[in-house]
Formats: sequence, structure tokens, C-alpha cells
Amino acid sequence: MTLAIQTTLIGHTRDSRVFTSDINRDTDGCTTESYSTGSTV
Repeated sequence: MTLAIQTTLIGHTRDSRVFTSDINRDTDGCTTESYSTGSTV
């Protein structure tokens, strides 16, 4: 169970980083917040 949760977290962080990298260009440095709140961005 712990392993599964950890893998999901790692996968999410990896995807988030990729998404934030692109979003970061549009936003002025908002990474985690823009990824969760800035879905329309």
C-alpha cells in the first residue's frame, strides 16, 4: 500500500513538473498553485 502511494506521488510530481514547466512560461513563476488552480491557463 505504501509503495503504491509513493509511486503515485512520484508520478504526480513528475507530471506536475512537466506541466508547471510549460505553465511557468505563461504564468509569472506560479508552479504548484497554477497547476492546481490554473487548469484554464
